[in-house]
Amino acid sequence: MPPSRTLGSITVTALADAEGAFFPLVQRAELPALETITPALPAGLVDPLRAAGQLRVLDGDTPLTEGVRVLSTPGHTPGHQSVLLESGDDRMLVTGVTL
Repeated sequence: MPPSRTLGSITVTALADAEGAFFPLVQRAELPALETITPALPAGLVDPLRAAGQLRVLDGDTPLTEGVRVLSTPGHTPGHQSVLLESGDDRMLVTGVTL
């Protein structure tokens, strides 16, 4: 993938410490947790993204494009996700908040 090509923005979790982050890709399991963990986030960010057709809700591991997959890695939050980047024999896992 050319370095100039942006695929989008993926947030691994949507907690108050990540408030204001743009996350058009979110695990379905994260949505109900938002109401409990960060009550203002659904109305302030999730609902507008959904209304604009910019929110993509994922159900588990999801390939995005060649060499890029979102992996469901619940733990820190129910809908925590990681991103696996692959190119040839090289792999990089962006895990976000794993503790």
